[in-house]
Amino acid sequence: MNKLYAEGLLDPEMAAPIDGDVWSTKMATGAAMATYAYYDQIGGVETASEIDGFKLQMYPSLEGPAGAHHQPKSKTGKGIMFPASTAERDDFEQVVRAVDEMFFSEECSTIWCLGVEGTTYTMDGDKIVYSDDLTSSPDGIYKTMQVKYGCGADPFQFVWINEREMSKYDENYAQINKTVAGMEDGNVIQPLPPTPLFDDLTAEDAASLQTPLADSIEVWIDAFVTGSKSLDTDWDAYVAEMKNLQIEEFCKMYNDNLRK
Repeated sequence: MNKLYAEGLLDPEMAAPIDGDVWSTKMATGAAMATYAYYDQIGGVETASEIDGFKLQMYPSLEGPAGAHHQPKSKTGKGIMFPASTAERDDFEQVVRAVDEMFFSEECSTIWCLGVEGTTYTMDGDKIVYSDDLTSSPDGIYKTMQVKYGCGADPFQFVWINEREMSKYDENYAQINKTVAGMEDGNVIQPLPPTPLFDDLTAEDAASLQTPLADSIEVWIDAFVTGSKSLDTDWDAYVAEMKNLQIEEFCKMYNDNLRK
C-alpha cells in the first residue's frame, strides 16, 4: 500500500472518513480507478458517469503469497435476543413461537427475501422473475427492493439461501461468489474470531487497554502507508509502543477469557 501511495495510485484520502458523494464523484469522473464497496453501488456510479463506455467491475478475493483472503464473516449470522425477564412471562412459549413464525417460517422468510409474489416478483416455473421497476433500476434489484419495498434487507433475513440471493444480482456477481466459494476449499472467507467471556470488571479493564491500543495502531498504519514511518527503520519503535501500551497484557486477558 505504501508503494501504491508513493506512485500516486492510492487515494490520499483513503484512510479518512469520506463523504459518499465525494467518493462516487471520484469514481464516476475517473479521478479514482479502484475502490472497495458493495456490488449494488456499481450501477449508481456508472449511471452518474459522463465518460463514454465507463464500466466498473468487481473482482473475487485477490491472491497473494499466502493465498486469497476475505474479511471475516460470521457463519451463524444473527438472531433474536430476548430480555431475561421474557422467560418469566406466562406466554413465553407463545412469544418465541410468534417470533419463530415471523422470521423462520417458509412463508415469512420468503417475504423478507423476495417481497410479495405478484408485486415484487413472479415465478416462471422454478425461476424467480422480478418486477420491471426492480430490473430497470440503475441501483439494481437488491438495493431498490430494500429502498422501495422494505424487503431483501440483510438484518431481517434470518434464513439465507445463497442461490436465491444471487438471483437479485447479475450473472457476473453470481460467478464471483461461486469463484470465491471454490477458493482453497472455501476457506477464503475467514470466520469471525471467538469472543471472550469477560465479566463486567474484566470487560472494563479490557476496554481501558483496547482503546489506546486501537487508536495507536491506526496512527501507525496510516504512517506506514503514507511513508512518514518506514517498516525498515521504525518497526522496532512500533513494537515498543505496542508493548508500552500493554498489548501483551491485553492479549493474555483476551485469550484467558475465550469460550472453552
